[in-house]
Amino acid sequence: MSFLNSYISIFNYKRKSKLFVKLISITIFILLIFSYILHILDFRITDNDVIKKYQLSKIDSKEFSDINTIFVGDSSSGNSLNSLYFDNLTGLKSQNLSLTGSWGLVGSLGMIKKALEKNKNIKNIIIVQTLDIWKRDFSKESILELFEINQQFQILDINSIIGYNFNLKEIKWHLSHFFRFIKLHKIDFEHDYIYQKEKKYSNSMLQVKEKDIFDDISISKGKIIELEILDDYCKNNSLNCIFMNGPIHNKTIKNPKSLLSYLSSKVKKRFKYIKYYKNIFSYEGFKIGDSLDHIDIKYKNESTLDYFNLIKNDLIY
Repeated sequence: MSFLNSYISIFNYKRKSKLFVKLISITIFILLIFSYILHILDFRITDNDVIKKYQLSKIDSKEFSDINTIFVGDSSSGNSLNSLYFDNLTGLKSQNLSLTGSWGLVGSLGMIKKALEKNKNIKNIIIVQTLDIWKRDFSKESILELFEINQQFQILDINSIIGYNFNLKEIKWHLSHFFRFIKLHKIDFEHDYIYQKEKKYSNSMLQVKEKDIFDDISISKGKIIELEILDDYCKNNSLNCIFMNGPIHNKTIKNPKSLLSYLSSKVKKRFKYIKYYKNIFSYEGFKIGDSLDHIDIKYKNESTLDYFNLIKNDLIY
Protein backbone atom coordinates (compact mmCIF):
# COMPACT_ATOMS: atom_id res chain seq x y z
CA MET A 1 0.00 0.00 0.00
CA SER A 2 2.81 2.38 0.82
CA PHE A 3 4.34 1.84 -2.63
CA LEU A 4 0.98 2.38 -4.32
CA ASN A 5 0.33 5.53 -2.32
CA SER A 6 3.77 6.85 -3.18
CA TYR A 7 3.20 6.16 -6.87
CA ILE A 8 -0.16 7.90 -6.84
CA SER A 9 1.33 10.85 -4.98
CA ILE A 10 4.19 11.22 -7.47
CA PHE A 11 1.80 10.86 -10.42
CA ASN A 12 -0.51 13.51 -8.99
CA TYR A 13 2.46 15.80 -8.38
CA LYS A 14 3.63 15.47 -11.99
CA ARG A 15 0.10 16.04 -13.27
CA LYS A 16 -0.29 19.13 -11.10
CA SER A 17 3.11 20.39 -12.23
CA LYS A 18 2.14 20.04 -15.89
CA LEU A 19 -1.17 21.77 -15.20
CA PHE A 20 0.64 24.58 -13.41
CA VAL A 21 3.06 25.05 -16.32
CA LYS A 22 0.13 25.12 -18.76
CA LEU A 23 -1.72 27.69 -16.67
CA ILE A 24 1.37 29.88 -16.44
CA SER A 25 1.96 29.58 -20.19
CA ILE A 26 -1.66 30.42 -21.00
CA THR A 27 -1.58 33.39 -18.60
CA ILE A 28 1.60 34.77 -20.14
CA PHE A 29 0.17 34.29 -23.64
CA ILE A 30 -3.02 36.16 -22.70
CA LEU A 31 -1.01 38.98 -21.11
CA LEU A 32 1.20 39.26 -24.20
CA ILE A 33 -1.87 39.47 -26.46
CA PHE A 34 -3.42 42.05 -24.14
CA SER A 35 -0.17 44.06 -24.22
CA TYR A 36 -0.20 43.97 -28.02
CA ILE A 37 -3.82 45.15 -28.12
CA LEU A 38 -2.98 48.06 -25.81
CA HIS A 39 -0.03 48.87 -28.05
CA ILE A 40 -2.02 49.01 -31.28
CA LEU A 41 -4.87 50.95 -29.63
CA ASP A 42 -2.24 53.63 -28.99
CA PHE A 43 -3.91 55.52 -26.15
CA ARG A 44 -2.55 58.88 -25.05
CA ILE A 45 -0.66 57.99 -21.86
CA THR A 46 2.44 60.23 -22.30
CA ASP A 47 3.17 63.72 -23.59
CA ASN A 48 4.93 62.08 -26.53
CA ASP A 49 1.65 60.39 -27.44
CA VAL A 50 -0.15 63.73 -27.24
CA ILE A 51 2.19 65.58 -29.59
CA LYS A 52 2.50 62.63 -31.98
CA LYS A 53 -1.26 62.33 -32.44
CA TYR A 54 -1.63 66.09 -32.83
CA GLN A 55 1.02 66.29 -35.55
CA LEU A 56 -0.23 63.19 -37.37
CA SER A 57 -3.74 64.67 -37.39
CA LYS A 58 -2.37 67.54 -39.49
CA ILE A 59 -0.99 65.10 -42.04
CA ASP A 60 -4.33 63.29 -42.19
CA SER A 61 -6.32 66.50 -42.75
CA LYS A 62 -7.67 67.49 -46.17
CA GLU A 63 -5.78 70.78 -46.02
CA PHE A 64 -2.43 68.99 -45.95
CA SER A 65 -2.56 68.44 -49.71
CA ASP A 66 -1.93 72.19 -50.13
CA ILE A 67 1.23 72.18 -47.99
CA ASN A 68 4.56 72.61 -49.77
CA THR A 69 6.90 73.11 -46.79
CA ILE A 70 7.19 71.22 -43.52
CA PHE A 71 9.11 71.76 -40.29
CA VAL A 72 10.21 68.69 -38.36
CA GLY A 73 12.39 68.31 -35.29
CA ASP A 74 12.01 68.45 -31.53
CA SER A 75 10.44 70.85 -29.03
CA SER A 76 13.04 73.53 -29.86
CA SER A 77 11.50 73.56 -33.34
CA GLY A 78 7.90 73.32 -32.13
CA ASN A 79 8.40 76.33 -29.86
CA SER A 80 10.44 78.51 -32.21
CA LEU A 81 8.80 78.25 -35.64
CA ASN A 82 5.41 79.78 -36.37
CA SER A 83 4.21 78.28 -39.65
CA LEU A 84 1.55 80.96 -40.22
CA TYR A 85 4.06 83.79 -39.84
CA PHE A 86 6.54 81.89 -42.01
CA ASP A 87 3.87 81.71 -44.72
CA ASN A 88 3.39 85.48 -44.51
CA LEU A 89 7.13 85.96 -44.96
CA THR A 90 7.52 83.54 -47.85
CA GLY A 91 4.21 83.09 -49.63
CA LEU A 92 4.67 79.35 -49.08
CA LYS A 93 2.22 77.04 -47.30
CA SER A 94 3.91 75.35 -44.36
CA GLN A 95 3.06 73.05 -41.49
CA ASN A 96 5.02 72.48 -38.27
CA LEU A 97 5.16 68.74 -37.55
CA SER A 98 7.78 68.83 -34.79
CA LEU A 99 7.79 66.20 -32.04
CA THR A 100 10.11 66.16 -28.98
CA GLY A 101 13.80 65.44 -28.43
CA SER A 102 13.25 61.83 -27.36
CA TRP A 103 12.13 61.00 -30.92
CA GLY A 104 15.57 61.90 -32.29
CA LEU A 105 16.56 62.37 -35.92
CA VAL A 106 14.77 59.21 -37.05
CA GLY A 107 11.64 60.59 -35.42
CA SER A 108 11.92 63.57 -37.74
CA LEU A 109 12.51 61.18 -40.63
CA GLY A 110 9.40 59.22 -39.66
CA MET A 111 7.32 62.39 -39.88
CA ILE A 112 8.92 63.24 -43.24
CA LYS A 113 8.00 59.81 -44.59
CA LYS A 114 4.40 60.07 -43.40
CA ALA A 115 4.08 63.59 -44.80
CA LEU A 116 5.36 62.54 -48.23
CA GLU A 117 3.05 59.53 -48.30
CA LYS A 118 0.12 61.97 -48.10
CA ASN A 119 1.60 64.78 -50.17
CA LYS A 120 4.35 64.15 -52.70
CA ASN A 121 4.43 67.83 -53.71
CA ILE A 122 6.29 69.00 -50.61
CA LYS A 123 9.22 71.15 -51.76
CA ASN A 124 11.03 72.14 -48.57
CA ILE A 125 11.83 70.07 -45.50
CA ILE A 126 13.22 72.17 -42.67
CA ILE A 127 14.72 70.24 -39.77
CA VAL A 128 15.49 71.92 -36.44
CA GLN A 129 17.00 69.94 -33.55
CA THR A 130 18.27 71.13 -30.19
CA LEU A 131 22.03 71.37 -29.70
CA ASP A 132 22.24 68.52 -27.21
CA ILE A 133 20.45 66.06 -29.52
CA TRP A 134 23.82 64.74 -30.68
CA LYS A 135 24.81 63.14 -27.38
CA ARG A 136 21.60 61.12 -27.07
CA ASP A 137 21.26 57.42 -27.89
CA PHE A 138 19.83 55.89 -31.03
CA SER A 139 16.04 56.44 -31.04
CA LYS A 140 14.93 52.86 -31.69
CA GLU A 141 11.37 53.46 -30.48
CA SER A 142 10.85 56.19 -33.09
CA ILE A 143 11.42 53.66 -35.87
CA LEU A 144 9.00 51.25 -34.21
CA GLU A 145 6.39 53.99 -33.78
CA LEU A 146 6.62 55.81 -37.10
CA PHE A 147 8.13 53.50 -39.74
CA GLU A 148 6.27 50.88 -41.75
CA ILE A 149 6.95 47.29 -40.68
CA ASN A 150 9.07 46.47 -43.77
CA GLN A 151 11.19 49.55 -43.08
CA GLN A 152 11.62 48.51 -39.47
CA PHE A 153 13.12 45.18 -40.53
CA GLN A 154 15.65 47.03 -42.71
CA ILE A 155 17.06 48.81 -39.66
CA LEU A 156 16.26 46.76 -36.55
CA ASP A 157 16.56 43.10 -35.57
CA ILE A 158 13.50 40.90 -35.18
CA ASN A 159 13.90 40.63 -31.39
CA SER A 160 13.60 44.40 -31.02
CA ILE A 161 10.47 44.51 -33.15
CA ILE A 162 8.72 41.59 -31.44
CA GLY A 163 9.79 42.78 -27.98
CA TYR A 164 8.37 46.24 -28.59
CA ASN A 165 5.02 45.02 -29.92
CA PHE A 166 4.54 42.43 -27.17
CA ASN A 167 5.85 44.34 -24.18
CA LEU A 168 4.27 43.40 -20.83
CA LYS A 169 5.24 46.84 -19.51
CA GLU A 170 2.37 48.25 -21.61
CA ILE A 171 -0.03 46.94 -18.96
CA LYS A 172 1.95 48.58 -16.16
CA TRP A 173 2.14 51.90 -18.03
CA HIS A 174 -1.58 51.97 -18.75
CA LEU A 175 -2.50 51.00 -15.18
CA SER A 176 -0.18 53.71 -13.83
CA HIS A 177 -1.79 56.26 -16.09
CA PHE A 178 -5.31 55.15 -15.15
CA PHE A 179 -4.97 54.89 -11.38
CA ARG A 180 -2.54 57.73 -10.74
CA PHE A 181 -4.44 60.13 -12.98
CA ILE A 182 -1.22 61.31 -14.62
CA LYS A 183 -1.85 64.79 -15.98
CA LEU A 184 -0.79 65.10 -19.59
CA HIS A 185 0.13 68.38 -21.20
CA LYS A 186 -2.48 69.79 -23.54
CA ILE A 187 -2.03 71.31 -26.97
CA ASP A 188 -1.89 75.09 -27.19
CA PHE A 189 -3.79 75.40 -30.46
CA GLU A 190 -3.20 79.15 -30.71
CA HIS A 191 0.56 78.62 -30.73
CA ASP A 192 0.48 75.21 -32.42
CA TYR A 193 2.39 73.16 -29.87
CA ILE A 194 2.24 71.79 -26.32
CA TYR A 195 1.45 74.39 -23.66
CA GLN A 196 4.56 75.70 -21.94
CA LYS A 197 4.79 75.32 -18.18
CA GLU A 198 4.23 78.21 -15.80
CA LYS A 199 7.85 78.26 -14.64
CA LYS A 200 9.94 79.98 -17.29
CA TYR A 201 13.26 81.75 -17.69
CA SER A 202 11.33 84.73 -19.06
CA ASN A 203 9.50 85.24 -15.76
CA SER A 204 12.62 84.47 -13.66
CA MET A 205 11.01 81.38 -12.15
CA LEU A 206 13.83 79.35 -13.76
CA GLN A 207 17.55 80.17 -13.63
CA VAL A 208 20.52 78.91 -15.65
CA LYS A 209 22.67 76.58 -13.54
CA GLU A 210 26.32 75.63 -13.84
CA LYS A 211 25.42 72.17 -15.18
CA ASP A 212 23.52 73.81 -18.06
CA ILE A 213 26.63 75.47 -19.49
CA PHE A 214 28.58 73.72 -22.26
CA ASP A 215 31.42 74.58 -24.64
CA ASP A 216 31.37 71.54 -26.89
CA ILE A 217 28.96 68.84 -28.02
CA SER A 218 29.69 65.15 -27.98
CA ILE A 219 28.15 63.09 -30.76
CA SER A 220 27.08 59.53 -30.01
CA LYS A 221 27.49 56.57 -32.37
CA GLY A 222 23.72 56.18 -32.39
CA LYS A 223 23.17 59.73 -33.60
CA ILE A 224 25.77 59.28 -36.34
CA ILE A 225 23.73 56.31 -37.60
CA GLU A 226 20.51 58.35 -37.42
CA LEU A 227 22.12 61.23 -39.30
CA GLU A 228 23.31 58.89 -42.05
CA ILE A 229 19.84 57.33 -42.41
CA LEU A 230 18.25 60.80 -42.63
CA ASP A 231 20.88 62.11 -45.04
CA ASP A 232 20.55 59.07 -47.32
CA TYR A 233 16.77 59.39 -47.42
CA CYS A 234 16.91 63.05 -48.46
CA LYS A 235 19.50 62.21 -51.13
CA ASN A 236 17.76 59.13 -52.51
CA ASN A 237 14.48 61.05 -52.81
CA SER A 238 16.07 64.29 -54.12
CA LEU A 239 14.53 66.34 -51.32
CA ASN A 240 15.40 69.90 -50.39
CA CYS A 241 16.34 69.15 -46.77
CA ILE A 242 17.71 71.96 -44.60
CA PHE A 243 19.04 71.27 -41.11
CA MET A 244 19.51 73.92 -38.40
CA ASN A 245 20.36 73.99 -34.71
CA GLY A 246 17.62 74.84 -32.26
CA PRO A 247 17.72 78.12 -30.29
CA ILE A 248 19.35 78.31 -26.87
CA HIS A 249 19.59 80.54 -23.80
CA ASN A 250 22.60 82.82 -24.33
CA LYS A 251 24.03 82.12 -20.86
CA THR A 252 24.56 78.44 -21.62
CA ILE A 253 27.37 79.09 -24.09
CA LYS A 254 30.64 80.38 -22.65
CA ASN A 255 32.73 80.16 -25.80
CA PRO A 256 30.63 80.56 -28.99
CA LYS A 257 33.66 80.41 -31.34
CA SER A 258 34.83 77.14 -29.83
CA LEU A 259 31.34 75.64 -30.10
CA LEU A 260 30.96 76.70 -33.73
CA SER A 261 34.35 75.20 -34.49
CA TYR A 262 33.29 71.96 -32.85
CA LEU A 263 30.07 71.86 -34.88
CA SER A 264 32.09 72.32 -38.07
CA SER A 265 34.58 69.57 -37.27
CA LYS A 266 32.30 67.01 -35.62
CA VAL A 267 28.82 67.55 -37.05
CA LYS A 268 28.79 69.47 -40.33
CA LYS A 269 31.26 67.16 -42.06
CA ARG A 270 28.91 64.22 -41.53
CA PHE A 271 26.19 65.78 -43.69
CA LYS A 272 26.82 64.62 -47.24
CA TYR A 273 23.64 65.85 -48.89
CA ILE A 274 21.49 67.82 -46.43
CA LYS A 275 22.23 71.55 -46.21
CA TYR A 276 23.45 72.09 -42.67
CA TYR A 277 23.76 75.48 -40.97
CA LYS A 278 26.02 75.49 -37.93
CA ASN A 279 24.64 78.91 -36.86
CA ILE A 280 23.40 79.16 -33.29
CA PHE A 281 20.60 81.53 -32.37
CA SER A 282 21.08 82.40 -28.71
CA TYR A 283 18.57 84.63 -26.94
CA GLU A 284 18.48 86.55 -23.69
CA GLY A 285 16.66 85.01 -20.76
CA PHE A 286 13.56 87.18 -21.07
CA LYS A 287 12.92 85.53 -24.46
CA ILE A 288 13.28 81.96 -23.21
CA GLY A 289 10.33 79.86 -22.06
CA ASP A 290 10.09 76.75 -19.90
CA SER A 291 13.29 75.10 -21.18
CA LEU A 292 16.71 76.37 -22.20
CA ASP A 293 15.91 75.64 -25.85
CA HIS A 294 12.28 76.84 -25.85
CA ILE A 295 11.51 80.31 -27.11
CA ASP A 296 8.86 82.08 -25.04
CA ILE A 297 5.68 82.20 -27.11
CA LYS A 298 5.79 86.01 -27.13
CA TYR A 299 8.95 85.84 -29.26
CA LYS A 300 8.06 82.95 -31.55
CA ASN A 301 7.65 85.26 -34.54
CA GLU A 302 11.06 86.80 -33.88
CA SER A 303 12.81 83.43 -33.91
CA THR A 304 10.82 82.43 -37.01
CA LEU A 305 12.11 85.54 -38.76
CA ASP A 306 15.69 84.73 -37.71
CA TYR A 307 15.44 81.23 -39.20
CA PHE A 308 13.79 82.53 -42.36
CA ASN A 309 16.56 85.07 -42.96
CA LEU A 310 19.13 82.31 -42.56
CA ILE A 311 17.66 79.93 -45.14
CA LYS A 312 15.62 82.14 -47.46
CA ASN A 313 18.01 81.65 -50.39
CA ASP A 314 17.75 77.86 -50.11
CA LEU A 315 13.96 77.66 -50.21
CA ILE A 316 12.17 76.36 -53.29
CA TYR A 317 9.18 78.48 -54.24
